[in-house]
Amino acid sequence: MRILIDFSPAAIALENKKEVLGLFWDIVNEGLEMNYTALKLTTLDRSSVRGDIARVSRLPNTPHYSGLFCIPLTIRDMHRSEGYIRNLAHSPRYDIDLDIIIKDNIRINDRVVPDLLSKLELRIIDMRKEEEEEKEARAAQLRASSTPVRGGKYVTEEEIQKVRYYPIASILGNRKLRNCPFHDDQVPSLSVNHKKNLWRCFACSRSGNVIQLVMEMEGINFTTAVRWLCDK
Repeated sequence: MRILIDFSPAAIALENKKEVLGLFWDIVNEGLEMNYTALKLTTLDRSSVRGDIARVSRLPNTPHYSGLFCIPLTIRDMHRSEGYIRNLAHSPRYDIDLDIIIKDNIRINDRVVPDLLSKLELRIIDMRKEEEEEKEARAAQLRASSTPVRGGKYVTEEEIQKVRYYPIASILGNRKLRNCPFHDDQVPSLSVNHKKNLWRCFACSRSGNVIQLVMEMEGINFTTAVRWLCDK
């Protein structure tokens, strides 16, 4: 099953589009996993979404190799059983006006999606700045005469590079969206980009890489956080 999200073109800078749509995909996929797990839904192929190419392999009401038809479904249908949906798919479905549905989807989604995409683009820009600041901080840390820690050891560039790739999932788990541990978070607001090994809380604005995560969680400085991760 494929989910299409219709909305008007958004004003996203070309250099940010791929990453913004990737984050948007993560949010959509997280919602689908939480709300429609019983139907085993999947969205458009991840690579096509991240590449900004919305390829659809089947047109509505065309036959599938399984003998069923690729039919459009309403939200109400999606809350029904798999058997009910399979029964609908034994023949083409013409009781749904797709043009009207698409127009309604665009009207509804345009209330939320453009603003969300703008916020995600700002997040991408912030994350790039944070990466640059992190590089500068590492360079400054190496230039400075570091205080010896744990038996007189210093933090080296090799150690920093090594722990940067320590998976955040090993600390926070594999979910892409979870409750933030740094404030009273009733609605999950901490997003994890497992591919880049970065995290950010939309509520309290804390963010960073795995080193900064350990610094926040353990209340320790940069050098000690690196050594903490080296010992893992």
